[in-house]
Amino acid sequence: MCKGPEVGSGMVFCLQLFATNISYFVLAKSTYLVPKWHLPFMEYSLLLASVLQSTCVSLVNAPSGYPHPSSTESTPASLVYSLNTDFAFHLYRRLALETPSQNVFFSPVSVSTSLAMLSLGAHSVTKTQILEGLGFNLTHTPESAIHQGFQHLVHSLTVPSKDLALKMGSALFVKKELQLQANFLGNVKRLYEAEVFSTDFSSPSIAQVKINSHVKKKTQGKVVDIIQGLDLLTAMVLVNHIFFKGKDLGS
Repeated sequence: MCKGPEVGSGMVFCLQLFATNISYFVLAKSTYLVPKWHLPFMEYSLLLASVLQSTCVSLVNAPSGYPHPSSTESTPASLVYSLNTDFAFHLYRRLALETPSQNVFFSPVSVSTSLAMLSLGAHSVTKTQILEGLGFNLTHTPESAIHQGFQHLVHSLTVPSKDLALKMGSALFVKKELQLQANFLGNVKRLYEAEVFSTDFSSPSIAQVKINSHVKKKTQGKVVDIIQGLDLLTAMVLVNHIFFKGKDLGS
C-alpha cells in the first residue's frame, strides 16, 4: 500500500548492444555482432533505476479497467502472463541470492518484454536461447504466439484507469549508420509499441543526453541520468521505462 496520498515512481531497464563478436543478430541488412547471451539467467549488463517495488506481472488483481486473460481459456496472452510470472520469481530469487542483505527492486515485465522484443532481430541459436531463457517451449509454442501474447500484455499496461497511472514504453536508440530491416522495425512498433530514434553514437556525450532526456520525460522526472559513460562501440540501446502513480488505498 502506498504510504502517502499520492505516490509516483519510475524505473528503467536498458540493454546496450556493442559491435563485438560471438553471437549475432540479423537486425541489419548485413550481420551485426553483439555480445554472447548466457541463458536462462543471462549474464547481461542491467541498468536498473528503480524506486518502484514492482508487482508480479500477472494482472489478476489489477484495478478496474485493466484487462486480463481468462483463467480457463488457453491463449497466447494467458501463456505469456503465466510464464512472465514464473520468470519474475526465478529472476527475483537469483537477484536476492546475489544481494541477500539488500532490498531488491526491479520490474520483471521490463526485462522479459525487452528481451522478447530483442529476439525479433535475433537469429538461429541466439533467438532460441533468448526465448527459452524466458521460459517458452518453442516446440509447443510458435514464435508468433509469443509475440502476440506480449502485444496483449504491453497494450494492457497502457489502458487508462481512474485508480492509477501506469505507463510502460520501449525505445530503441539506433546507430545512425546501421540500416535495420524494415520487417524488424515494423514488428517492434506494431507488437511492442516501441519508438525508434536514429542516434549519433560517435559522440557518446550527445547520445547520452538524448537517451537520458527521453527517459526523464517518460518517467516525469523520476529517473534521471540512467545512461552514463556510453561506449564508442555502442550500436543500439534498448530502453524500457515504467511510470507508476497511485493513490493511497485509505484516502
